[in-house]
Amino acid sequence: MKKFFRTVTALTLVCGAFAFTGCTDYEEDINSINNRLDELTTGQIASIEEQVRSLSDAIDEADGLISALQG
Repeated sequence: MKKFFRTVTALTLVCGAFAFTGCTDYEEDINSINNRLDELTTGQIASIEEQVRSLSDAIDEADGLISALQG
């Protein structure tokens, strides 16, 4: 019976230690990834949208010039 209580006590201590040290807080990593995504969204994607608008304007201008030369 004494051996049983020692085993239960040992398992309790091991499980308790694992519960406090085995879990990692990932909040900082998640926040870092969210910040990186925000930077990409506001930086590169905004730049790409601006480039697409610029190309669209250039195409419209080229169409206008072609129409003027043909007509």
